[in-house]
Amino acid sequence: MIQRRRNDHLRLMIWNADDSSVYREIVARWSREDYEDADKRTAHEKTLEEEWKAKQYSRDRAKAYPELEEQLDLLYHAIDAGKVDKTSDFYKDLKKVKDDNPK
Repeated sequence: MIQRRRNDHLRLMIWNADDSSVYREIVARWSREDYEDADKRTAHEKTLEEEWKAKQYSRDRAKAYPELEEQLDLLYHAIDAGKVDKTSDFYKDLKKVKDDNPK
């Protein structure tokens, strides 16, 4: 059996109710019959879009974080300098992203 991931619709960079992740989420949470019923589908799409909008900070953070390789390099230098604490560039850079994109 194939395991379906839930909440894939939250990964959409631009909201698109026609995306297959929206279809899969409606069928997984509610039912295929709900998807085929236009009124129910519209209501469920609205629910999913509201969830998607509420997670905008997460998409903004993902774009703002340094590349993973850069984060690892910053972490290495912090460890090498014995500064794996809030004074390291590693911490400061990630903290800035979180502060600039609050939940």
